[in-house]
Amino acid sequence: TLHDTDNTSYKDLSGQFYLSEKDIGKNRAESCLNKLQELNSNVLVNCSTNNLTKNYLLNFSVVVFCSTQNYNYLIKINNI
Repeated sequence: TLHDTDNTSYKDLSGQFYLSEKDIGKNRAESCLNKLQELNSNVLVNCSTNNLTKNYLLNFSVVVFCSTQNYNYLIKINNI
């Protein structure tokens, strides 16, 4: 599951090769979904654009953050 609540901006294009100028203003997870799914058709890839909640996080055994987050927030997520 890709999770992202942010939309694509020009600065994202320099570090995210699944995004292009046509994705600017669109949600980053939704824009990357089909391209990531093409990597392996045997793996179901989906995305979430809602805020993370405790109930939602309990569906996962591993959560990886790829952007800078507040340390206290990461501790809170880890404790869940």
